[in-house]
Amino acid sequence: MNVNTENNKRIAKNTLFLYFRMLVALLLTLYTTRVLLSSFGEIDYGVYNVVAGVVAMFAFLNASLTACIQRFYNFEHGLTGDIGMNKVFITSCFIQVLLSIVVIILAETLGLWYMNNILVVPDDRLEASLVLYQCTVVSLVLVILQVPYSSAIMAYEKMDYYAYVGIIDVVLKLVIAFIITYYEGDRLILYGFLLIGVSLVDFILYYAYVKFRFKAIHFRYRFDVCLFKSMLSFAGWSMFGSFAMVMRNQGLSMILNAFLGPIVNAARGISYQIKGGLVGFINNISTATRPQVVEAYAQNDLDRSTRLTFASTKICYYLLYMMALPVSYEINYILHLWLGMDIPENTAIFSILILVIALIDGLNPPITTLIYATGNNGRYNLLTSLIGLLILPLSYIALKLNMHPAFVYVASIIVSVFVQVASMWCLQDVAGIHMWQYTRSVLIPCGVVTVATILLPFLVLTYFDPSFIRLLLTCMISVISICGACYFLGLDKSEKIIIKSMISNILMRVRR
Repeated sequence: MNVNTENNKRIAKNTLFLYFRMLVALLLTLYTTRVLLSSFGEIDYGVYNVVAGVVAMFAFLNASLTACIQRFYNFEHGLTGDIGMNKVFITSCFIQVLLSIVVIILAETLGLWYMNNILVVPDDRLEASLVLYQCTVVSLVLVILQVPYSSAIMAYEKMDYYAYVGIIDVVLKLVIAFIITYYEGDRLILYGFLLIGVSLVDFILYYAYVKFRFKAIHFRYRFDVCLFKSMLSFAGWSMFGSFAMVMRNQGLSMILNAFLGPIVNAARGISYQIKGGLVGFINNISTATRPQVVEAYAQNDLDRSTRLTFASTKICYYLLYMMALPVSYEINYILHLWLGMDIPENTAIFSILILVIALIDGLNPPITTLIYATGNNGRYNLLTSLIGLLILPLSYIALKLNMHPAFVYVASIIVSVFVQVASMWCLQDVAGIHMWQYTRSVLIPCGVVTVATILLPFLVLTYFDPSFIRLLLTCMISVISICGACYFLGLDKSEKIIIKSMISNILMRVRR
């Protein structure tokens, strides 16, 4: 009991640091988007988003291996401690160097072919988009190489330093956004080169901390063939899942670009900024609990890993819903307050629908963590990926029939529901957690809280004209009603104890 209490305190502390990081990052990122949109204009901002999307298609390789490395770090930390952790570090360094070579080859062949033959940009912006593309590839390589270091920091649960580096990253990106505002030359090209500088600073900060803080983590030219094969085998299925997720998101951007041009990509990019900002908050919970879920499973404590999974899923949903509800109701006012009058067409409807998708997809990360802890991730990644990829042909057919681009998001909502059902079935098959147990413990409470609170903030909209005061009232009523519904309808007794403990520890640290 004492061990679990200390673990819960550590989760609370790490969550506090990650929330501080996300709050600062959200505010600065939103303002950075406004500065960039003003500096670039709709066309160049759309070009930037679609070019970044092309590079992100290769980033799926890094995403899958990052999930693999974090899983092995946490698993070995729970079993063998520093010795196993260092083996994972050495092997992951070899893997990431190989991955960097693969990404460069793919980017300079398939990626360049797409840029030159498929990408829809004005003729006078093609050269700038190619330079930006090369700069983004270099930035991606630096991100790939930093993974063994940043993952080690997270495995040791040093979330404070991880938070500080994240804040430095967004501050630097805001600075370079201001720099390009005063630049008289091609702003897309300058922005690309400055992004390389930001990625280099991030890499140096992660590298230096691991080198000087974790003496047990150091590189040796010892190649563990068995661990290498094991990690690649695990990463193979994870890679398939990451590829499907990238194709689902970035493939839609490419389809929209092909049919409607870069302006619709600007609207989609802004909607994803909103989603990313809000989802980033709730991801802090799953990030803080992930190490302990995997370590508990490695130590055969399935009861604790299951309870942490259920609790973190519900808390993530409630927190995201608490933010998404008022944002959805006040989206037009928020967009004007944030971006001024330069708002691309369809941004509001895109933003509302993407938040619905985020609420559904937000149920999956804790499930993924527990399934990955078992090491049996093949069926999960295969099934959820194939279902998720259905959105591409559906969207292509819809746009070919001249349907409204918002249908792409509606179809994504339907696909996300089926992905969630498949995830629950895999959780039952791999971890032995019955679908009804998950439904009773997670989905029903989340549904009850949603139904009980969705209409109350709407009353404010019927009695007040759009204003900052109405925005504050909508947010306040949403927060109060959802908090009350969560406590009385959405949490069981043990979860209430965990929440009270976390809040108590967070308040103590704030007072200090």
